Amino acid sequence: MLDLGELIHKQTFNWTDIFLNQNHLSRQHSLHCVNLAQGFKEPVVYYQQSKDYKHLEAVDKAVFVMRHTIGLPTGLWAGDELLRFGNPVYGSELCTAVEMMFSLEEILEVTGNTHWADYLERIAYNVLPTQVTDTYSARQYYQQVNQVSVTRNWRDFTTPHDDTDILFGELTGYPCCTSNLHQGWPKMVQNLIYATGDNGVAALVYAPCEAKVKVGDGKTLLLREETNYPFDEAIAFHFGFEDKKVKESFFPFRFRVPAWCTQPDIRLNGEKLFSFQEGSEDWKMRRYSGKWEAFPDYGISTTGKLCFQDHGSKVYFKNVKIKDLD
Repeated sequence: MLDLGELIHKQTFNWTDIFLNQNHLSRQHSLHCVNLAQGFKEPVVYYQQSKDYKHLEAVDKAVFVMRHTIGLPTGLWAGDELLRFGNPVYGSELCTAVEMMFSLEEILEVTGNTHWADYLERIAYNVLPTQVTDTYSARQYYQQVNQVSVTRNWRDFTTPHDDTDILFGELTGYPCCTSNLHQGWPKMVQNLIYATGDNGVAALVYAPCEAKVKVGDGKTLLLREETNYPFDEAIAFHFGFEDKKVKESFFPFRFRVPAWCTQPDIRLNGEKLFSFQEGSEDWKMRRYSGKWEAFPDYGISTTGKLCFQDHGSKVYFKNVKIKDLD
């Protein structure tokens, strides 16, 4: 099977080279929008066999470049068939959302890096619901970020289909999205809860769900997640065991604090375990204790020199640029 994987990789479009060394993401009309979403996961999937960090670096660089060229605030990119610079009047195909969600789910599973979960949720909760009716009986082919009307009129799309692309219907635009849209939510649900290598469980993407997971010494955990996320920021986890005779089991439970959350409040059975607000007195007390006690300036300055420390791992920096986010 490894030989087959190597053969498939060699016969596949070289996405690692595209992302690292070529300018496709900085040129309009260079790639098909859905092909990009489908191919986005390939470098990371192949990394499992190659162990070459350049494949992980490739997708990180791709995200950075897209944010400054074809990217849209939703996390996707402008592409009404062919890639375009991120003008909100251009279209974004429904299949792109579904396929990019799947790619991000695969990348999250391989890397465990939670920033991919942030990226996944941005697309899942901002793009997919807006292009499909609640009953799944109709969908749009393209979506415009600043769309103000759903009408059959000419729009500046590279590949229009009788001006029906933003109309809701079963076959408006082009029929591929009708076959593809149903994969979005089910595949995301499959990636809400993960078993970990140390016989624990991790909640990395948030939505109401239930799961059975083998934990600890082989006991079956029943996990239930209650939340109205993303409309409500509160998330509650309830735990039990399939075998009612089991009273306890010891295992690690991990969960993601979203990147946008600056004041997490973590409680166990209603009792606060942990919370912080950056810059608060409690934050300062924690900051000035522990291993950073001897470094009074660590984590304080918002301006100054940037240093990279060599820990012996295979991390490469090239043409580093610092951007003022203010």
